[in-house]
Amino acid sequence: MKERLYSLDNLKALCIVCVLFGHLLSEMPFSPIGSLMLFWIYAWHVPLFMTIAGRFAKFNWKRAICFLLLFAIFRSWFVGVLGVYLFLIPVLQKTTSRTSQWIITAALCVTGVMFGFVPLPTSFWYLSKFVTFAPFFAFGYFRLYDCIKIKHKTIVGILLTFITLFLMTWFKTTLPFAMSGTYFSVTWLHRLVVYLIGMCW
Repeated sequence: MKERLYSLDNLKALCIVCVLFGHLLSEMPFSPIGSLMLFWIYAWHVPLFMTIAGRFAKFNWKRAICFLLLFAIFRSWFVGVLGVYLFLIPVLQKTTSRTSQWIITAALCVTGVMFGFVPLPTSFWYLSKFVTFAPFFAFGYFRLYDCIKIKHKTIVGILLTFITLFLMTWFKTTLPFAMSGTYFSVTWLHRLVVYLIGMCW
């Protein structure tokens, strides 16, 4: 019997709380502290959730179809995107070389950066979400985080928090990963930095 990874369960729970808290903050009147917290949350909570989802993903067509049905009923883009990602696993599992896995993840990042400038109608919003978060799903599925060893994680986390919040002045009113649609006036560099920050988190 495999031992359950409670640390990842805790991270998923944290992401869920941050999703709820982020939606709550977005509906509240503007405040500087609230804006900082919202920007910080959006920099990492969905990327982390997608990475964890990729870590445990296994191809199961019944589960994938179930996710797509839930998406059709409740219109939750997250569930729908995960359902589509599950159908990609037979392709991803054929990539066993670490170098190839990094290349695929990097190529997905570049695709996500460029795709944001394709003039799509609003009805294709879910497609943009699928492309935007694919690198994080692959990052988790390939377990590329195992290649990264970080010392003094607390200090690194504090520094990353300050860097993330400092970038808010550059992004102005645009939230990280809220830019997965095609209707935000941001540059390719904004999008690339968003991926880098998300991967760091």
